Amino acid sequence: MKPSLRESPKPPAAAVLAIATWFALVAGTVEGIVLWGVFERGWINVSIRHGVTPQIIWISPVFDLAFFLAIAILLVIAGSAVRRVPIVQAAILVFPFLTFFDWISLPFRLKMLSVASLSAGLTAILFRWFLKHEEAMLRFWRRTLPWIAAVVLVALVSIQSGNWLKQHRAMAQLPAAPKDAPNILVLVVDTLRADHLSLYGYDRPTSPNLEAIAKQGVMFDDAISPSSWTLPAHASMLTGLLPHEHGAAEEDPLDHRNPTIGEILQAHGYRTAGFSGNSLYFSRRAGLNRGFIYFDDYFYSMADRFGRTLWGRLTSSIYGKFRPRSEFPIRQRAEVVNRKAFEWIDSDHSHPFFAFLNYFDVHNPYLPPRPYRGRFSKVKDPGGWLREDNSFPRLTPEQMQEEVDAYDGGIVYVDTEIENIFSELKQRGLDKNTLVIITADHGESFGDHGLLKHRNALYRELIRVPLVVWWPGTVPAGLHVATPVSTASLPATLLEAVVSGDAGFRAVNVAPRFSEPSLSALWTKPEDHADWPLPVSELTQDPYLPAHYPAHYGGLECITGPQWHLIHNEKQPPEFYRWTTDPQELKNEAEAPGAKEEFTRLESVL
Repeated sequence: MKPSLRESPKPPAAAVLAIATWFALVAGTVEGIVLWGVFERGWINVSIRHGVTPQIIWISPVFDLAFFLAIAILLVIAGSAVRRVPIVQAAILVFPFLTFFDWISLPFRLKMLSVASLSAGLTAILFRWFLKHEEAMLRFWRRTLPWIAAVVLVALVSIQSGNWLKQHRAMAQLPAAPKDAPNILVLVVDTLRADHLSLYGYDRPTSPNLEAIAKQGVMFDDAISPSSWTLPAHASMLTGLLPHEHGAAEEDPLDHRNPTIGEILQAHGYRTAGFSGNSLYFSRRAGLNRGFIYFDDYFYSMADRFGRTLWGRLTSSIYGKFRPRSEFPIRQRAEVVNRKAFEWIDSDHSHPFFAFLNYFDVHNPYLPPRPYRGRFSKVKDPGGWLREDNSFPRLTPEQMQEEVDAYDGGIVYVDTEIENIFSELKQRGLDKNTLVIITADHGESFGDHGLLKHRNALYRELIRVPLVVWWPGTVPAGLHVATPVSTASLPATLLEAVVSGDAGFRAVNVAPRFSEPSLSALWTKPEDHADWPLPVSELTQDPYLPAHYPAHYGGLECITGPQWHLIHNEKQPPEFYRWTTDPQELKNEAEAPGAKEEFTRLESVL
């Protein structure tokens, strides 16, 4: 007769640790595969916001292992303190329950109470079966544990080495770049409205460094984004197309119909990289990594790695309820984005580089690091009331002012980091032949027109963004361009900078289709450009917005002229503003007799 578990000479502590390890690796591996399928491949859930990469397949079991072993150690300690605690039986209740809870939660369709009830029922069935076959089960777990550990190890090595080989292969296949091709650096400050920069006349000193940079380059007074939120605006800056042309206008990733500027520059010998502070939408899951040999978005810290596992997502949700004016995990700050960018720049000098950096520090919740957060406020830690997950709360005037103060403090922080990136370029001698473009993807509302945040309308506070082009010796210093332009002009502008001296360009490449022309004509021939195409912006309908938000009713499109701004809504009357004399767009002149001729002209163009 075989000895029972209680009579087995094997120490219970070792058995508990082995059981915890087995269930952790199995639970985590399945979890990682499902998370990869759900949040990268789009199984069940099409959300872009919570994307992952195949790395999650080994990251999930690693974090589950740490979690389960911590509980196992507590069980062992309890068993040592209270001799009568049957810790092995307790382990057979705890770890299967956690495993079932993990797996049942993965479709993200059931409430936690339902998940816990189902998990408890399955655990009870397994526990009863274990009591009848304890020796067979312990033997099975013991024998299969090395194989399961090997699977996780193979996943880790193959995924990480696969990423390295893919980048190495792409670098090896780069052709020679055109002679004297400039390095290219694009800095996009997510959610930065132009009128909150002292560079554009704001009464707070939010951008002294950007002002100094603009004096050395070309500043566009009226740069307009193609949309009022991240995904379509970034897709336009990468493809040179409007949202209805590139297709990434809603929760749809950028498809492969049109080349990105990164792909085009690779074909001209550039090594390319993207660095994202906004991993919600400037991300692989959104399709915006296409064209970048190296792309840094997810897993930027231990907290972010944990936050993309199941238990991390639950922790983040609970943390947000108890700490509503903080964030978990902490976003990737501009200083970290800069550091990673220069580590990548310094890693190779055989080809010119194209680096596209996204800074997320002025996006809600407005929580810049100290001392910037309180730079303009009497409150120690202002801001944090407006979040992505709390819809549109009613704020007191004092709370709204806190939000503005923290937002402006975030601008000062990013302005400082932009100055730091120019210092790093100068230290490396890269300032001699680097084209730098500084802009934003969209603006933000702080009660303007009764609105909060963005992605809800096309007023100027949401689509007017900064735009500065810096290229010593090539662009004139201190030039202001008043002509309204679209940030969708970036790809044409960058490509012209690269191929202007490359006589073989047209012969070996099909010219890409851009909706917007290169901006270079506006600084090489700064005389009047009356025929310059007027910038257009677009936004799809969002019926889940509050009823007084314009996009609630239907899709929007607008066109910005030198004096007028026309907004069309699918189901609402048009809005027409003379923004030169009414910058806050408070007086709708769509029916004004004196504006009829210009209204008709812009409407026909749109």
